[in-house]
Amino acid sequence: MLQYKTPKLPEFGATLALPIWIDSMHQALSGQAEVTRNAPENVTNVDGKWRYSEYENGVGVPTLGMDEPAAN
Repeated sequence: MLQYKTPKLPEFGATLALPIWIDSMHQALSGQAEVTRNAPENVTNVDGKWRYSEYENGVGVPTLGMDEPAAN
């Protein structure tokens, strides 16, 4: 059981479980060779962004416009 001398509230997965998971995986994978995996057939990388092939040529909604400042 994980306990602290002084409580750290509130706790969330990213602040409590994730560091434990990272430490566990670091130990479990130590000494293992790094594996590079190929992208699935229907996934492509366009300008550094991963996309499904069916949306590659401007099909679909590219953005919701959230990056643009609101008009006054």
